[in-house]
Amino acid sequence: MFCKQCGKTLPDGAQFCTGCGAQLGGTANENTEFLEVKPASASLGMKTRLGISVGLAGAAVYFLGLFGGYLALIVAVGYVLLMEDNTWLRKTAVKAAVIMFSFSLLGLLLGFLPDATGIIGQFVTLFKGDRSDLNSVDSIVSILRIILSVIEKIAMLILGIKALWQNSIAIKPIDNIVENHMSNT
Repeated sequence: MFCKQCGKTLPDGAQFCTGCGAQLGGTANENTEFLEVKPASASLGMKTRLGISVGLAGAAVYFLGLFGGYLALIVAVGYVLLMEDNTWLRKTAVKAAVIMFSFSLLGLLLGFLPDATGIIGQFVTLFKGDRSDLNSVDSIVSILRIILSVIEKIAMLILGIKALWQNSIAIKPIDNIVENHMSNT
């Protein structure tokens, strides 16, 4: 059986779609309203308005964010939200944007640490004359930024690959943001 809203293959008797979260009903009679039997490959064959598979479009959004940067990602997400009806694809596009913006925000917050230690260092210099203890903060922040960037790239790459088969990886804080802001779609 598959979800009529997003096309994801579901086990018999499922109450909610694991792909898009659509409520499928409580009884077998109610479920037949939303589900019908199709080959397992049918959900992977759903097409976008561009004529490519929904999974490929989802992967493209992640890869555009990974390799193309913010402008390419914003254009792709905008297209998906304005032109595509598939709920899974829409949530995937928003998830890619939220991931990129979240990692950018974390990087920005890390950028404030050297400024804060610089201010503290000025006070230490006034009273103690030696601020060598604080010089290592810049190195630590640089290392943390590199680690953050690597984690972001790995996450976008894995999610892009999983999207080819209309799958995803649960990242609770990100998924909660997407669900809270897309509950009406």
